[in-house]
Amino acid sequence: MQADRLIQQYKKQGHSLGNALTLDEFDSLILLLRARLNATEDELNLAPYSLKRLEKKLQAHHQVQLESSHQLSDDETVQFVREIAAYFALVLMRHAHASLRGGRSLWDTGMKLRGQ
Repeated sequence: MQADRLIQQYKKQGHSLGNALTLDEFDSLILLLRARLNATEDELNLAPYSLKRLEKKLQAHHQVQLESSHQLSDDETVQFVREIAAYFALVLMRHAHASLRGGRSLWDTGMKLRGQ
């Protein structure tokens, strides 16, 4: 199932994976992302240039998934989306002076850049 449908389904069911991202969970989500991608804090250090490293780590992770028989469960897929979203959001908040705009679900969570 596609991630957007999963998130909508989780939200309708009241499952926590469908909830909007909150600042309180960013640190733990980013720690999980680093562990999942076998990345150090230096590699994924929340600097703008680390987004290129994140891209490479995501490509490598995808390749491993393709080569193995392991597929992510629905819960793991949505959790992974939350981890990646938290990383991007925190980079934007720290370096582009963005602010988090919460919503009712993960899909409603947005960022407001200065001047918007």
